[in-house]
Amino acid sequence: MSTARRWELAEEVKEMFYHSYAGYMKYAFPKDELKPVSCTGVDNWGGLSLTLVDSLDMLVVLGNITEFRNVVRYLGQSLNFNKKRAMSLFELNIRALGGLLSGHHFAEQLLPEYDGVLLRKSVELADILLTAFDSPTGIPFNEVTPDGPNHKETTNCPAAAGTLLLEFGYLSTLTGNCKYLMAARGALDALWAARSTLNLWGTVIDVNKGNWQVTDADIGASIDSLYEYLFKSYLLFGDDRYLRIFEDAYGGAERHLKRDNWYIKVDMHTGGNEKRHVNSLQAFWPGLQVLAGLVPDAMASWNRFHCLEHKFGFMPERYSLNTGDLMEKGYPLRPEFLESTAFLFEVTGNHKYLEIGENAVRKLQRLARTRCGFGAVVDVTSGKLEDKMETFFLSETLKYLYLMFVPEEPLNISSRYIFNTEAHPLPITLDNHRMHNKCTDPRLVQACADWNKRMDAMGAGPEGTIKPRRRRSKRAADGSTRPRYTLDEVCVRQQRNDLTKRRPARNNYNTAYAPQGQCPVTSVLDAEFGFQEPDLGTCFQKSPPKGTAASMCPRDSAPQKTVFQVPAGDGKMLEMQFLSSGSDVQLTKVNGGVILHGVDINELHVANLPFSVKAFVMDKFGRRKEEQLQEIMCSTAQFGASLAYARNEVRRTQLWYPSAGRDGCTPVTEAPQTHFSNKFVVMFDRGVCPFQRKIEHGQAAGAVAVIIANNQDDGMVHMAPDVDSTNASLVTIPSVFVSRKDAVILRERLQNPDDLVVVTLGRSSPSVFRNLGLEVQSLSSGNILIKHLSATPTSSEISAPAAVAAPPEPADSAQTAEAAEAVNAVDPANVEGSAPSDQDQPASKGIDEAIQERFAQYHADQRKKSGQDEGQGETTPGG
Repeated sequence: MSTARRWELAEEVKEMFYHSYAGYMKYAFPKDELKPVSCTGVDNWGGLSLTLVDSLDMLVVLGNITEFRNVVRYLGQSLNFNKKRAMSLFELNIRALGGLLSGHHFAEQLLPEYDGVLLRKSVELADILLTAFDSPTGIPFNEVTPDGPNHKETTNCPAAAGTLLLEFGYLSTLTGNCKYLMAARGALDALWAARSTLNLWGTVIDVNKGNWQVTDADIGASIDSLYEYLFKSYLLFGDDRYLRIFEDAYGGAERHLKRDNWYIKVDMHTGGNEKRHVNSLQAFWPGLQVLAGLVPDAMASWNRFHCLEHKFGFMPERYSLNTGDLMEKGYPLRPEFLESTAFLFEVTGNHKYLEIGENAVRKLQRLARTRCGFGAVVDVTSGKLEDKMETFFLSETLKYLYLMFVPEEPLNISSRYIFNTEAHPLPITLDNHRMHNKCTDPRLVQACADWNKRMDAMGAGPEGTIKPRRRRSKRAADGSTRPRYTLDEVCVRQQRNDLTKRRPARNNYNTAYAPQGQCPVTSVLDAEFGFQEPDLGTCFQKSPPKGTAASMCPRDSAPQKTVFQVPAGDGKMLEMQFLSSGSDVQLTKVNGGVILHGVDINELHVANLPFSVKAFVMDKFGRRKEEQLQEIMCSTAQFGASLAYARNEVRRTQLWYPSAGRDGCTPVTEAPQTHFSNKFVVMFDRGVCPFQRKIEHGQAAGAVAVIIANNQDDGMVHMAPDVDSTNASLVTIPSVFVSRKDAVILRERLQNPDDLVVVTLGRSSPSVFRNLGLEVQSLSSGNILIKHLSATPTSSEISAPAAVAAPPEPADSAQTAEAAEAVNAVDPANVEGSAPSDQDQPASKGIDEAIQERFAQYHADQRKKSGQDEGQGETTPGG
């Protein structure tokens, strides 16, 4: 995509923003949100003019400092949080507090006359939000009012309770008061303490007792931004502790929730009770993976979400992987998929992501645009609109699109700022690091714990009873002063604040591990496992038989896992499970205990065993010369036909190794020497070119399958399609990868001109384990027990099962841009709600002039209500 075209698209997104912004100012201001079909306003968030607060820093990104100044003045004069209604802690934090803090930072940089009013408003709002933390566990209540938390609602979700640290921590940096950061960090500590042994969280927790009310683990709704804030807090504050927690939590999610690059729901304690649903909020995950430097994983997971977006036009709210049905059909203009797309373009420079963004602009313009804004899509299959435009459409969706297209990034925003989950930029500064270190000083933490105990002893309420001492000011090097706070002003009131004594979350099992608190380790298991390459070639698995998951195991089991039990010396029995993704291994027990993640094998006895190549040596007359040469463990490619289905297995077919072009990187010109039939399997060496090209050449030569022989000592490799190619869906034959050691055996037998090597590619039999010195037993419980026959296992004897590649479904990731031009209205018959009359047209004046008049009219109306003279009163922000 040319630079000129990128500028055109950036200007188009800017126009989309101003179309929506002007519609809000004309028809909805000062209410919270615009109803874009009826062109009226609605107060969904307590009457805070939330669209203005949420859009504030977008004006800076677009370079409109004049309007930014207008809005800062208006908010300083009129923003009032004293609303006698319950307000969402989560939404007010990310939208209002995040927007005010970001606006304050840019106002300090850009407005010489700015007096810090947005920071004062931030403190006013944060002090209201702080009352939510007065719970026995330190986990905040879900709703607050100016008078305190809503105690009637005693449950919260991890996202709402754990998505606070960026805003509260930055506010502590700006004010010098640790109470905000300490409250948010305390909530995070409490949530981490309540995790399961699998490092997973549920979705609903009781803030008084710390018990999980809903134990479904997920990366989407109710949990998503907790993962995001763990890593972003590490980036903003520099505390390695957040990174360590993130690594453990991320590992738990990848280990237990990932199925062929989709993410499903499982029980947080057992990893079972699967719910194979995908929700649109999960689409933030590839963007988080990019931030964490896991770009191949990000590309693989993004491809899955792109499949849904490509299939339905917009990312639907909820989709069933089992049935292929939409469980929730709406698209409320969410930004998550576009956010991840923007991050991937930033890090890869691949213009296919720009094309996906351009297609999103085309669809929004054609299907969602109304005369005064953009409407949420209530049904992606019909295109029907809802009379709703959430504030995040202006603050997030359009911001990510604009930043993706604009060739010259404004303000160096990607390198100098961390976005909160509402896309409000917060600056990365050394002050954040210094203040965080001060506020997490163990001496201060202990002092606040002691202070809370004194409050308990005195029967103090949420505000405490000790009269604060007079503040003393400390002069800084530049001559300015910063107040020094007392414990009464710094510590957050939390009854029974000692988290080590709170009631722990209940587990769904009864067996306790290691009552002495120690787990002795007598030996180290030295094993190497392959890296999971991204699956970019297929979108959806074919529907499995009714009552089964894609692995042919019962849905309530864990179809991607196989349990191994091996002795480790000193009488110890280790139980491990290898994930079929090939990316991880988990030690599940030592010398007994409850098997939390066991696999129930159904009537297919070897359903979860690895794939293998069975090799035989025959003479040219078809007579077997010896017993089976070898059953070789192999990994399957993540594109092409899947060996998981019996129809794709290759049985008793001659193996051919070309005399020239053995790397498979050029078209095969040599005619294969075959006997008995014209079918053959070709073997190529690893290296020089992508796996996909080799297999394409093998298929073009007439092979029914391809074996890639490793020539390096790095174990198994899972073959991924070429990321720069769109032809992976054209590969229709299976292919496998074998280790260097096994490839040497095959090559040696192929060198004898009198021998023919015949192979079968398919499911492994238990004999493959016997060849490795393992004994396979079927347990009465249905599990597979695998024991070492030798004294101690070695790394060469333990291999991870190969990934089960899904059957391909053609999907061209490079979509053709729709040629339809944007329209300014939609058909009222296709809209939920009534549209305004044609006489009510948007103003044709300039954006700034029209909005200044709207501000002036608003203040004139306010003066009339209060009995003031129109010639007196406040100066309007536009004046």
